[in-house]
Formats: sequence, structure tokens, C-alpha cells
Amino acid sequence: MTPTPTAAAPAQLPLLARTDGTDATSFGSSDLSSVSSLWSITVCRRARLTESWEIMKATIPGFGDDMIALAGDLKLRKQIQKGLNAARGDDAGSLKIGISAMLLPPPHAPVAGQPAIPAVTISPPIPDRGSKALRGFNHSVTASAMCPHKYPDTPATYEAIRDGDPNFPVLGTQFPRFMYASGQAVKHVYQGPSAALAGPGAHKGKAGNASINGLTELTKRAIAYVAMQVRFAMSSLAPDLGWCIHQAL
Repeated sequence: MTPTPTAAAPAQLPLLARTDGTDATSFGSSDLSSVSSLWSITVCRRARLTESWEIMKATIPGFGDDMIALAGDLKLRKQIQKGLNAARGDDAGSLKIGISAMLLPPPHAPVAGQPAIPAVTISPPIPDRGSKALRGFNHSVTASAMCPHKYPDTPATYEAIRDGDPNFPVLGTQFPRFMYASGQAVKHVYQGPSAALAGPGAHKGKAGNASINGLTELTKRAIAYVAMQVRFAMSSLAPDLGWCIHQAL
């Protein structure tokens, strides 16, 4: 639920600039709900960034003083942001390719004297690269994984969601079915793509992100990050179409 702005919020609304160059106070009455939502998002984002700042200070010795000292160096700030964006983009690109294998059930172990069980495949195949049009609720496999638990996992539900049926909204407050999978996506991001499809404890090659960054447990932020990346990898949306924090098909 979106928090209701406090009484002091209207005086601060000029901070929310419109794309046409006017500030938020010029919104008409029909835009008031949008202003309220934007203000709430801004407040939540400030709180989240402040919490992130405190975590970074506690994790990296001297981080706070170093960042404050470099606050006026615009070029370096852009380089730091570029590095952050690149790391996030690497994860997004890797999961776009690897997500199809995670949507398949694990292969059956061979049994002596028994015929091999054919591997399960996704039909129609989901392209690893290029357009994401055949993902999201446009494909039965990704639709099933993304479908909120509160709705029936049926083709009729997927169709209703695609058609924008108001009885079947897909919101960020709902838990989709993929949230209860085997943890392969977490291993993909924090240990590496090869570890994601291997058994517990299996790992080969160079150290993964978890080892490099000293991550010894899954925090709520780490889980949320992987969930967001997996959701985006399975969705039919491309980055330039505008990722919505409330919902995405």
C-alpha cells in the first residue's frame, strides 16, 4: 500500500519536477493522485538510499569520509555510477541468457538397466538473445513462473493479465511462483552461472561475487536484488520501455 503523504509534503512538492519544465505544484486536480504517489516514492527512495549509505559505511573502512571528500569530483562520481550500472547490466544480460535453463525441471539421474528419460524442453523455445517478446505472460512457461500465488495458474489467468483485466492486477506486493523455486538464480548471481545448475556445494572456476565481496549470508537486499533481476529476465519488457516499480509484464 502506498503511504499517505504527511501534511508537510505539499510544501516540498516543487522538488518533483515535471518533464515539461514545470514543478509539481502546477498539477491539476486530476493529477493529485500521481503527485501523491510520486512523493511517496521519493520519500521511500530517500530512506532506502540512507540505509544503503549506512551499510556501505559499516562495510568499507573510510567509505563515508572518502565519498564526502570526493563529492565535488563530478567526473569520478560519474565513473562510480558507470561501474554500478555495468555490474547490474552484467547480471541482467547473464540472467536473460540463463533463465531458460532454470525454468526447466532438473534432469533425472540415470538408473542402471533403465532407459534414459528424455530431457524436458521448453516449447516454443525462448530465444536467449534479441527481442523479449516471447517472455512474460506471452509464454506459458514464464507466465506460470510470474503468476502471483493468489491467482489460478491457468492459461485463462495469463490471458486476463495480458488483457489488463482489473480483477487480475500484477503488483510488486504480490509473491510470484518463481519466488519459491530452488534458489538457482541466487547461485547464478552470487556464485556463477555454472554453479546455478549444479548440485549443492558445487562450484568451479574463479571466485564468485559472494566470495569476492565477502558475502556469507543472504540479506533481504540480496534476495530482493535477485528477485528483481529474475523478474526482469522473464518479463517481456525491454530496458528502454520503462521498468515500472509497481508492475511489469
